[in-house]
Formats: sequence, C-alpha cells, structure tokens
Amino acid sequence: MNRLIIALMLICAVSSVACGTSNDALSSDSASPNRPMTVKFRNSESIADEGVTRMTFSLIGVPHTAARIDSVTISMPGRKPCKAVDIDGVDFGRWFQWEDTPSIEVEIDFPGTNYKAGASLIFYTPRGNVKTTLK
Repeated sequence: MNRLIIALMLICAVSSVACGTSNDALSSDSASPNRPMTVKFRNSESIADEGVTRMTFSLIGVPHTAARIDSVTISMPGRKPCKAVDIDGVDFGRWFQWEDTPSIEVEIDFPGTNYKAGASLIFYTPRGNVKTTLK
C-alpha cells in the first residue's frame, strides 16, 4: 500500500512539472509564439506643423512568426486616452511577419504633444493587449 501511494505521488510530481504552468500576464516583457511581441520604446519627437507626436518603437518577436496590431492608445494621468492616428513600418489591422531578424522598427503618430515618461501605451492585438510604459 505504501509503495502504491509513493508511486502515485511520484507520478503526480513528474506530471505537474512536465505540464508547466505560468501566470505570465500580458505585458511587453516577454514574447512567445502565442504572444509574439515585445514592445521597446526608442524615442519621441513633436511635429508641430502636423500637430502630432511621433514615437519610434521596436517590435521584438520570434522570427518566422506573425502578429497584428489593430490599434494603439496612449494615456497619461489626468488626461483622456488618445488613439494613434497613423503607424509606419506595419499597417493597423494587417498581419505582419518577423523574417530572419527579431526586430521591426515602427513609427506611431499620436495627436497632440507633451507625452512624458510614465505614459502608458496599450497595443491591441488579436492575441491580447500588450502594455508598455514610456521611460
């Protein structure tokens, strides 16, 4: 009887380790085939004559996987969230693929100016939202 209990406990221990579980929340800190995108902020510039702030990001992913960005919003404390008006490097609502390199540079235009460190961005994708913060 004791051998049976020990054998069952061993089987349970091995199977729980083999299955692996994760409570990894959707964020910009990790990439996997189910969520193949990490977002890294590069820089920002105000384009006064167009009335936008252009931000450059690197989309880091697993080579030979695809992703889609449907929209991006930026929010700061005490202000209403603003939706991006344009993206260059990929298209909103269209699938894109990382080829042999794991990085794609994109420029995203937001209305207005004065987005500061601490502003939150949410990239809306079919595989869940990817959140990042300006630093």
